[in-house]
Order: sequence, then C-alpha cells, then structure tokens
Amino acid sequence: MEDAARLERIRAVSDALFGAKHRLPVAAAVARSTSDGLYAAQLVGEVKASDAQVGTELRHLHSAGLLVVIERDRNWARRGRQPRRYRKQESEFWELATKLAAEAATRNLPRSSM
Repeated sequence: MEDAARLERIRAVSDALFGAKHRLPVAAAVARSTSDGLYAAQLVGEVKASDAQVGTELRHLHSAGLLVVIERDRNWARRGRQPRRYRKQESEFWELATKLAAEAATRNLPRSSM
C-alpha cells in the first residue's frame, strides 16, 4: 500500500510539472536502469503503467534528445514487429529525475493535487 501511495505522489508531481503523470516515474526508472538497451515492456511493472503509456513517455524522452533509438535487428521483420529499443544519452537530467522522484515520493501534496 505504501508503494502505491508513493507512486501516486510521484505521478501527481509529474502531472503538475510536465502535464504527464507517467513522465517522471518513467524517467526515474530509465535513470536507475543499468540495461544497455531499454524496451517499454521492461519498465511496465516498475512504473505500474501500460506498455503504450511507457512507450509514449520514452518517445518524449527521445524527442528531447535524452534517449537514442538503437538500430533494429533486420531479421526481426521475418518474425513480426520489433519493439523500439532505446539507450540513455549522458545527461544531468537522469540524476535530476531520480532525485525529484525520491523527493516527490515523500512530499505531502495539497489534496487537490492527488
């Protein structure tokens, strides 16, 4: 239950700052990831959002130049559509996202924000 409350506080701050409740949780999850290639499906469980919602946020981070798309496997076309895989770019943003999410998780927000 406490984890759900923490996530809701992070989402409320994300929505207030970015107009997207999943952006900060996804950014913080990406920041913590040690994987060389990230798929939306890898983050779904951690951020408690759908694959499509996580994918949308990854595309926004890509548009901001914070992620790059990794070359797709040409053999994948024979097996079906390959999901987009991303790699983090070096940026101070990742540390900021981690710290902001940690702070938001413990912040008491006005009732109207949640």
